[in-house]
Amino acid sequence: MYHTVKDLAERLKCSEKVVYGMIRRGELFAFKIGQKEYRISDEAINAWAAEQRRRHDERRGERDD
Repeated sequence: MYHTVKDLAERLKCSEKVVYGMIRRGELFAFKIGQKEYRISDEAINAWAAEQRRRHDERRGERDD
């Protein structure tokens, strides 16, 4: 399934601007449709979420040392 930037922003409870920034920085993979539209796959969202969990766990490990 594919999601719009607006859909993902609502899901993450953030602004569309934040999602566009994630795409621009390469943190989230999205397909560009036309001039300004993007579609984000479930796989891309899951990969982004896994990376966020990994980073979180890594930071927690540093604090536990």
